[in-house]
Amino acid sequence: MRWLNRLMMQIRMLLFRRNANAELNEELHFHLEQQIAENRLAGMNADEARFAALRAFGNPVLLRDQTSATWNWSGLEQFVHDLRVGARTLSRTPGFALIAILITAFGIGASVALFTAVRGVLLRPLPFSGPDRLVMLYENSTTAAGAGDFPYNLVAGAFYAG
Repeated sequence: MRWLNRLMMQIRMLLFRRNANAELNEELHFHLEQQIAENRLAGMNADEARFAALRAFGNPVLLRDQTSATWNWSGLEQFVHDLRVGARTLSRTPGFALIAILITAFGIGASVALFTAVRGVLLRPLPFSGPDRLVMLYENSTTAAGAGDFPYNLVAGAFYAG
């Protein structure tokens, strides 16, 4: 349930940032005032109560920043910022941009072609029924010259055609 509350707050921060920041400031101010009022009831004067409340409460600016960092879409904002900087840099040097785009396209195309070949040859099952029962026949070479190089020769289909 906590993740749902966090998601809802992040969506609110994305769509209604000004309102959410104003609500956060009001809530921090409310809690600080509550602490000051408790200190006043404990017998402190106004200045002592405020300083004690600030010490107990912590740095309000730091708390606001930490809370905003939790609620923000900093990853998305950083991605958009990097995208803008990259587009601006590439627009300043169109020759480099064209070469970079072509090399990237070539790399993607080569990767797709290689993966397609590997998938077709290695990953897909063989188009035969019972591929685990397939065998390969070899012919044993009886000549001395054939025995030294590779003693097993592939069998020609004509030997078994009759």
